Amino acid sequence: MKKTGLKIILILMLFLPAGIIAARGNSNLPIRNDSLLQQDFIKTELNSGFLFFRNNNREALITDRSEHSFERADYNADYFYGFNSWAYKKETQAEFSILSGVGFLSGKGTSMRTDNLNNIKLDDKIFGLNLFMDFNYASRFYFDEKNFTIVEAKGFGRVEKIRKHSEGFNIPSYGHFISPLPHEEKILDNRLRYGVHGRAGWGTGKMAPANYYMLADYIFDKYYNGQLFSETEKKQLATIIARVKNNRSVKTGHSEEAEIKQFKEAAGKKLLIRLPEGIEEIWGMGEFSPRLDGTRFEVGPFFSYYNREPDFIYGGYVKFEKKKYCNLSGNLNFTTELSYNRYKKRDWVKWETGLFYDFYPNLRTKYSFGLTYIPVLIVNDFNDMC
Repeated sequence: MKKTGLKIILILMLFLPAGIIAARGNSNLPIRNDSLLQQDFIKTELNSGFLFFRNNNREALITDRSEHSFERADYNADYFYGFNSWAYKKETQAEFSILSGVGFLSGKGTSMRTDNLNNIKLDDKIFGLNLFMDFNYASRFYFDEKNFTIVEAKGFGRVEKIRKHSEGFNIPSYGHFISPLPHEEKILDNRLRYGVHGRAGWGTGKMAPANYYMLADYIFDKYYNGQLFSETEKKQLATIIARVKNNRSVKTGHSEEAEIKQFKEAAGKKLLIRLPEGIEEIWGMGEFSPRLDGTRFEVGPFFSYYNREPDFIYGGYVKFEKKKYCNLSGNLNFTTELSYNRYKKRDWVKWETGLFYDFYPNLRTKYSFGLTYIPVLIVNDFNDMC
C-alpha cells in the first residue's frame, strides 16, 4: 500500500502538469480584472533602517561516534541596507532583492555533546556580533499570453562572532554510576552559515499587479464620495497612474510635483474630472509591495545547498497559486506546493499549503494573517517506489 501510494504521487508530479499545460495550450486561466494585465508595474527602491527580531535556532550534527546539538533563542538588533526591484511587464515578470546588515545578538539555550568519552549537557548564554546578506531573484518569461518559463535563485549568508558562557555537567561515558561532574566553558566562537536554492520550470497563468487599480479606487472613494464610477473609469485612471509612475528612475530620482501635474492633466483630458489639491498626500503611497490578482500553475526541478547537513537536496515540484484582490482593504492569497526531495540518506515528499489574508487599514499599513500546513512523508530510498 505504501509503495502504491508513492507511485501515484510520483506519477501525478511528473505527468499531470504536462497534461494540464498541453490541454490548455493558449487558453486563459480565469483571472479577475484581466485588463489590469495591460498595466506594467515597475518599481525600484533603496531601503535602510533597523531590524529588531527574535528567532529560534536549532542544529544537530550526528555521526556514528558523536552527536553535537543545540537549541537557542536569539534576540537581534541590526542595521540593514536593502535593494528591491519589481518589473511586471507584458512578456516578463521579474523580482530581485538583496539585503545586507550588521548588528548585535544575544541569546540563551541548551547544548549537548556526546562521544565515546563524555556526555556533556550545558546551559548557554551568548553575546556577539553578526553580519548577514540575503538575495532573491525570480524571472518568468511569457512566450505567449499565459504560458511561461521560470528561473528562480535565492541564497543567504550569516557570520557570527560570539562570546559563549556555558554551565552544566559532564557524565563520563565509561562510568554510568559516576555522579555528574560540574562543567563550565567560556569561549569565543565563530559560526558561518550559508545556503543557496534554485529552481527552473514551466507554467501557465499570470498575476496582475493591482496596486494602481487600488490607488484609483481609493482616489474615487476618498475624494468623490457619493459619486458613482464604472469599472472602466477606474481602470482608465489606474492606467494613467501606471504611465506616470513607471517612468521613474532610481538613478535620476523623480519629482512628485511634476508627476502630479502630469497626472492631473492626463486625468482631466481622459476622464473629464478635476482632481483635488489634496491628492499630493497619497501620491507616494499604495505601492510599497505588489498586490497581485490572478492564478498561476508551475512545475519543474529544484535543488538546495546548505553548508551543514542536509547539505544537498534536489527533486521536483508542482505549485499552484491563487491571489485575489478583494477590495481596498484586503487581498486573499492561497498557495499549495507538492515536492519530491531527494537526499543521499533518505527521501521525502512534502506538501506545503498556505492560506493568508492581507489587511490594509490604510495606504501605509499592512497586516497579514494566515495558516500554513506542511505534512511530510519519509521515503527510505527512491527504490522503495519501484
